[in-house]
Amino acid sequence: EPLGHVDINLVDVVNNGRINEKYHLINSKNGVIHIEMRWKVI
Repeated sequence: EPLGHVDINLVDVVNNGRINEKYHLINSKNGVIHIEMRWKVI
């Protein structure tokens, strides 16, 4: 059962090297997700 979704701008992740944010889920009344994402160039 889907709870909602988020849109994350990957340009921000690439430029900053990481994000560590809480996002409110789209199409959800109370849904929140905490995401930490890192970008590494290999």
